[in-house]
Amino acid sequence: MKKILKFTLFVALISIVGRGATLDAQILTNTLSIFDSPQSESTMNLVRSEADDFIRPDAYNVVDDWFAMASFRADNGRANIGYGNNLGDLYIAAYYAGTSMGGFNMYNYIEEKVDDWPGGPKTVPVFSDFNDLEPNTSNFNQLSLLLGIADMGFRLSFVTSHQGYSASNIYLESDDPIGVGDPVHLKSLEVDKGLIYTQLAWAMNQNLIDGGIRPNIIFGLGFNRDFQSFEIAVASNSPGTWILTSENYTALSFTLGLGGFDILTTDGGFRLILDLENTLNLRMYGNEYSYSDNQGKYQSKSINGLNNNGSLTEEGFFANTFTPYLIGLWGDDNFDFRFRFSLPIAFTSISSTEMASHNTSGDIRKQGDDNSSSSFTFTPTLDLGMQWRANSFLSVNAGGRIGFGGYSAVTTENEEFNEGNAVADTKTKSETKSVWGTTHSLRLGLTLNPYDFISFQAVTGISTGNSMYLFGNMATFSQFLVSLSF
Repeated sequence: MKKILKFTLFVALISIVGRGATLDAQILTNTLSIFDSPQSESTMNLVRSEADDFIRPDAYNVVDDWFAMASFRADNGRANIGYGNNLGDLYIAAYYAGTSMGGFNMYNYIEEKVDDWPGGPKTVPVFSDFNDLEPNTSNFNQLSLLLGIADMGFRLSFVTSHQGYSASNIYLESDDPIGVGDPVHLKSLEVDKGLIYTQLAWAMNQNLIDGGIRPNIIFGLGFNRDFQSFEIAVASNSPGTWILTSENYTALSFTLGLGGFDILTTDGGFRLILDLENTLNLRMYGNEYSYSDNQGKYQSKSINGLNNNGSLTEEGFFANTFTPYLIGLWGDDNFDFRFRFSLPIAFTSISSTEMASHNTSGDIRKQGDDNSSSSFTFTPTLDLGMQWRANSFLSVNAGGRIGFGGYSAVTTENEEFNEGNAVADTKTKSETKSVWGTTHSLRLGLTLNPYDFISFQAVTGISTGNSMYLFGNMATFSQFLVSLSF
C-alpha cells in the first residue's frame, strides 16, 4: 500500500522564558498535568517546559521569581492564560483555559401573538423547533489555583461545560419530540446539560528520599447533567410537569501516585525509574421519572439509574485502573532521551436493569433485561521523547508513542424479567476475549532561544495511519503562547 506522506506544521508556542525545559523533573507521568506546551506535546510529555510546570503541584519550584503566559489554541478554540509568583516560602499560581463566552446557546427568539394559544390569544416567545432549546455544551471554562508551601503543592481546579435554560409560555412551530403534535404550546420548560467538575490535587515537589518518591493524590468530583422537563399549556386542569429525560450522574475519581524512585543508576548518566499509580472511578445515579396518579396528574419519583424519554434503567458503574510505569532517562549537556513504558491494567464492572412503572403510585419493577458485565483490559504503551540542544540557540524536540495493542476479557450475564419476575430459561452467561494490533503516533518540534529569556517552540504531527503533513498547510497555526519569566 502506498503511504501518503504529508506534513502539517503547527506553530504551537511562542514563549519568553527563563528556561526551556525542566529536565530534572521527577514525576514523568502526565496525570498531574493540566496544560501541555508544544515542547511537552512533541516529546510525549517527557521533556516539559516551564509553561507546563508552573501549575503542577509537584514541579512549581521551576519558577525563580514570577511567570506569566497567554496562549490561544485554534484546534479547540480555547484561550490559555496563567500566572505564577514565587514569594519565597510561598508560591501562588492561577491558570485559566476556555472559550469564555463562546459555545453557548443564546436562545434568540421572536415574540409574536399566537392566536391558537389555549385559553385565548397570547403574545409569547416563538421558536422554530425543539432543537432551538437545546443547550450548547461546546462551551468550556476551566480555572485552576495552585498554592505551594513547605515543599508541597495544593491545586484546586474547576471545569464546566454546563448550560441550563428555563422559560415559561413558549411556542414551538414544529418538531414535536414529546408526542403532542405540531405546533407545541408550552407553559414551562427546563433543560440542563453539560459537565461541572471539581478536582483537588496534592503532591510533594521534593523527593522524600535520595532515590525519589514524590507521593501525589488527585480527587475528582464531577456532575454530568442531562435533564429535560416541560408542562403543556392547556386552557384548564393542567396535568402538571412531565420529566422527559433525567440522565444525571455523579462521578467520583481518586488517584494515588507513588511519585517514582530509582531502581538503577549508572556512571554513564542512565537512570531507570519505577512509578506506580492507581485510579478508582465510581458513578452514582440519582434521577427522576414521571407517572400519572389516580387523578390523572403527573407526579415524580426518584430512581438510582437513568430516565431516557420514559425508558427507565437502574445503573451501576465501578472501575479500577492500576498502572506500573518503567521510565528511563539518559542525557548529557546537549542531549536528553527519555522513555516511559506504561502497563495499565483495568477492571470494570457495569450493571444495567430495565425497569418500568406499573401503577398509579409510580412503583417500579424489573421489566426487560437485567444485564451485568465485568471486564479486564490490558493496554501497554511505550512513549519516547528526546531533546537535542544543537547550540544555545536551537533545540530539536521529538517523540513518539507505540501502542502494543491490547487484550480484553469481558464476562456478561443477562436475564429477562417480566412484571418483576424472572422469565424461565432466559438466564445467559457469555465470555468474550479480544485482542487488537499496534498503533503509533510521532511528533517533531523545535525550540529556539535567541536570548536566555526568550524561547520559541513549535510542534508537528504524524498521524496513526502514517499520514505526514509536511508543507501543505504551513499557515495552519494550532496554538500561540507568549510568556514572561524572571
